[in-house]
Amino acid sequence: MNFPVELRIKAEFIDRNKIKGKMGRSNTRFLNIMEEADNTNTVQQDDIITGALSLKDLMKKVGNKEDIIEYGAYLIVSASSLSQLRSRRQVVLNYFDDMGVEISEASHDAPYLFQALLYGQKLQKKTRTWTHLVTARGFAELMPFTNTTSGNRIGWYIGRVDNWIGRWDNLQKAIQASKNIVLFNPTVGNKEDIAGKITKNPHIIITGATGQGKSFLAQIIFLSVALQNVKTLYIDPKRELRHHYQEIISNPEFEKTIQNGNVKLKLLTLLP
Repeated sequence: MNFPVELRIKAEFIDRNKIKGKMGRSNTRFLNIMEEADNTNTVQQDDIITGALSLKDLMKKVGNKEDIIEYGAYLIVSASSLSQLRSRRQVVLNYFDDMGVEISEASHDAPYLFQALLYGQKLQKKTRTWTHLVTARGFAELMPFTNTTSGNRIGWYIGRVDNWIGRWDNLQKAIQASKNIVLFNPTVGNKEDIAGKITKNPHIIITGATGQGKSFLAQIIFLSVALQNVKTLYIDPKRELRHHYQEIISNPEFEKTIQNGNVKLKLLTLLP
């Protein structure tokens, strides 16, 4: 998406004893629904069966004294006009629908949710209908305190992070939809006193499916290292670089540009 979407999570640990009565009433409701389906010889709905099993699992975990968290996850979309807001709202709904994630719209409860999301506010009765009960492990699956940032803080621009699981119509649209650029400096691996660096090993592994750009990325990294006046050996079994570089170095414009730098490339052919 080419506009910001804020995610706010409101969560608190709850007293296990306070939800035992609620679980008991929910268990009775599920039991009545399933018994009615059996008595009328109708099909049990999948959501009812799944809900009953999930409730039994929650009752077991509460009995084992596992920590239970009540939380709500809220998406906040802002815009400069009402028409733009409606358009962005639909984009967000379509985005999550493509991922198979159900999003509920709090059209009538929006003022109460806005008040409840202010800093210092606790979960209120009016907003309890928009919360979920999970264990601490289940809450961790939301991966809070993480982001999609990749690469180094300072380095060469090598691309952008694409967070959409679908397929773009063209590359230009994908680039415009992502503001999360990737910077990379391969020489950081063997430098001293770098914050957050654990090892001095400068080795890099590039993985991925065939034809997804591994060789292209390796060539970009190789060229960026060469521009830093670092001695580098690139083994090119496909001989892609040789043909490409020979075509480029014969370009008069490239010769003018390279004269201002300190880059020397030697192409060698190893014969069996």
